[in-house]
Amino acid sequence: MKQQVMILTANPDERSFSRVLGEEIGGALRDAGAEVSVRDVAQCGIDPSLTAEEARRRFSFDENVQTEQQRIVDSTLLVWIHPDWWGGMPAALKGWIDRVLQPGFAFSFEEDEAGRILRLPLLKGKRALAVITSDAGTEEPVPAVDIWQQRIFSYCGFGPAEVMLLPELKESAYAERTAFIEACGETARRLLADEG
Repeated sequence: MKQQVMILTANPDERSFSRVLGEEIGGALRDAGAEVSVRDVAQCGIDPSLTAEEARRRFSFDENVQTEQQRIVDSTLLVWIHPDWWGGMPAALKGWIDRVLQPGFAFSFEEDEAGRILRLPLLKGKRALAVITSDAGTEEPVPAVDIWQQRIFSYCGFGPAEVMLLPELKESAYAERTAFIEACGETARRLLADEG
């Protein structure tokens, strides 16, 4: 059975480098024998606003949210590609994360014998890659890197998981962008092959 890969881009511009990266990484993974789905977050049909009711319930009755959660369950490798907007990710992707990576699905809590509340990551064994395109210089901090590494991947148990930051994109030449594409494809193939 072929390994399943979900690639989710998050840039409303169909001509964006994020979209190009999604297609190119998808092609590299297909060449490696995987079955790959490449979509933009706008195609998921998810309202990015998490309601108070859904947050309290810790479950979504929204079929689109449930479909995305099933895609995660079915996937060996998940790849998110987005631009650095104000140090973070576009609102549509942030809303997707808020609604799809919910308590009870991506993580949970339990109390130990001493009464301490422990977080339980529920997505262990799911390999992941976040690719962030940025106009920021190499010395400038991009908070989205930490968000992916410490807040999302670590919190939910993704692993092996990596974050790739592609800096100074606005000033990059064709050769540099080609090198970015190749490096992303190589990293994605390595993660797909990684047995942990």
